[in-house]
Amino acid sequence: MAVERDRSSYEHRRSRFEKRFDVDAGRLVYLGAAADAEFWDRRWLESGAASYSGPVSARSLVARETARFLEPGSLVLEGGCGLAVDSWRLRQLGYRTVALDYAQRTLHHVHGSAPEVGLVVGDVGRLPLPAASVDGYWSLGVVEHFYDGYASIRDEMRRVVRPGGYLFLTFPSLSWLRRVKARLGLYPRWSPTATDLERFYQFALGGDPVVAEFERHGFEVVRKSKILGVSGLCEELGGFGRWLDARLTGRSRPVRALRAALDLLVRPLTYHVRVLVFHRLAD
Repeated sequence: MAVERDRSSYEHRRSRFEKRFDVDAGRLVYLGAAADAEFWDRRWLESGAASYSGPVSARSLVARETARFLEPGSLVLEGGCGLAVDSWRLRQLGYRTVALDYAQRTLHHVHGSAPEVGLVVGDVGRLPLPAASVDGYWSLGVVEHFYDGYASIRDEMRRVVRPGGYLFLTFPSLSWLRRVKARLGLYPRWSPTATDLERFYQFALGGDPVVAEFERHGFEVVRKSKILGVSGLCEELGGFGRWLDARLTGRSRPVRALRAALDLLVRPLTYHVRVLVFHRLAD
């Protein structure tokens, strides 16, 4: 995640969201701000974190996983691209890209710096793209923001990814630590009011149910991984977690090395995000 201007990470801010556990659906509910286009414009344009210059590392999550399954020259869609930094990086590494979002002010901002990424204003539930038109689709933290579910997004993913292509999906997930807290009753139970629904931000979803859902609709999972162990740990530790996160957020080499080492240690138990790669099966 990007480092924001106040020098605290986004995980630091997210940890202040109210969380409740939906026992019936087996998911964690985050309340705080409706994740609509206005919210994303405000978040992205205030972050001050986008850079469209300098060397591009092939070791970043998106670059590394894309290269594992797709050759340079492949067409990759990033649905819900925000500042489109990942699309820009893929472009520099030889991929063709389409970067789509409904946050129009953000895309206007990106257009002034990186129009070559192939910016498109659109809805991930109704993609303005032909069927079987992309080799790969990156969905970085999108499906969890829809309270009524992501069925239309899933169906559009299947429609636009060519048979034999790949879907790269990330979302906040129920780590071992979160599942233990839920079993111990440490989250308030989700019993939504109208006001709660207006404040809905995102879910943390169970990884296995998401895999099963996509495998019922034309995809086969080929890779699973867990990331952001420190972020998940800090979020669940309350005030101490915010203190720890602030001290592990920085650009100096020792701080980054310390955070990376701690992340490697705790990630299997405290990961915040699941990364799933699916192969699009033939019709």
